Amino acid sequence: MSKLRTRKVLGMRDSIPTPALLGDEQGEMLVLGWGSTYCAITSAVEELHKDGVRVFSLHLRHFRPLSKGLDASFSQLRSLHVAEMNPCQLARILRSEYPQHDFLDYSKVQRQLFRTSELVRKIRAILEPSPGHGRRASRRSTSSRTTTCACSRAAGTTRCSTACRA
Repeated sequence: MSKLRTRKVLGMRDSIPTPALLGDEQGEMLVLGWGSTYCAITSAVEELHKDGVRVFSLHLRHFRPLSKGLDASFSQLRSLHVAEMNPCQLARILRSEYPQHDFLDYSKVQRQLFRTSELVRKIRAILEPSPGHGRRASRRSTSSRTTTCACSRAAGTTRCSTACRA
C-alpha cells in the first residue's frame, strides 16, 4: 500500500509548477525559503539588488514531491543557501533529494522572524569576504577541531561558500 501511495505522490511531480526565481538574471547565489521566510528573503534580495549585488531567491510551497525543474535551477548557481525558521528541515529534504548540490543553511529557532537586515548581513558576509578571509582552526569543544574562515563565522555557518571553500 505504501508503494502505491509513493507512486501516486511522485506522479504529481509533473503537475507542480517550478517556482519562479526572483532576482538578477546573472546571480551567483540562491537563497531558498518556505513559509514565513518569504517576506524577509524577498525584501533582502530587493535591497541587495539596489546595491548591485547579484542574488536570487526562491520560495518553495511543495515539499513532497518537490517540483521537477528545481535541479536545473540549482545547477545554474554557484552557492545555494536555505533560510528557515526551524532546525534545518528544508535543508535536509533538499540534501536528500539533490545530493549533487551543496546547501548551506541558516536556521533560526528563536520564536522571532528573520529580519531583512539580518539576511542582508549574512548574504553580504558570504559574497564579500572579510580581510581575515582564509582558513583558520577554531575550537568548538575540547575534543574536536574544525576549520572555518572569517566569512563563514560572520555568516554563522561552519562551511565557507566563497573562493577559499573552507
